[in-house]
Amino acid sequence: MISFTLKMPSKRNFIICAVCIISVIVIAAFVAQGGGMKGIYDSIDNQVEYARSFGWDVSKKPVKVQKFYISDILDEDLKRYNEIQLSQGFDLREFTGCEVVRYSYSVNNYPHCPSGILLNLTMCEGYIVAADIQSVEGDGFIHSVKIPQ
Repeated sequence: MISFTLKMPSKRNFIICAVCIISVIVIAAFVAQGGGMKGIYDSIDNQVEYARSFGWDVSKKPVKVQKFYISDILDEDLKRYNEIQLSQGFDLREFTGCEVVRYSYSVNNYPHCPSGILLNLTMCEGYIVAADIQSVEGDGFIHSVKIPQ
C-alpha cells in the first residue's frame, strides 16, 4: 500500500500564496481588458501631449467634455466609425456597454481650415479607446488622428 503525507503550509505562508494568486488573477484580467488602448491619459496634460505626438496644435483644455455609453450593439454608423479606430489600434467592440468620456480639443493647425476642427479622445478609466479628427462646420468630415497629407 502506498501512502503519502501532505503538509499544510503555515497560516502565514497560506496568506502569502493566496495574495500572490489573487494578484496574478487581477493583473491578468486587467491586461485582458487592454484591447487597443495606448496608455493611461487621466490628466489633461497627458491628453494634450498625445495629440501633439501626432503633430496637432490643440487647445490647452478641452472645449467640450461629454459622458455617454457605447451601445451594446454597433449599428452601421458605429461600425464605420470603428473602422477608423481599428486602423489606429483601437476597437470599440471591446467597450460595448461601457461608460466613456469624450474630450474634445480645438485644433489650431489643421491644413486649410483655420477653425471648426476638433480632436476627440474617447476615454474609459484613463485609457484612450477611440480618437479622431472631426470638422464641425460645413459638410463635416471625420478621420483618424494622423495629419492628412
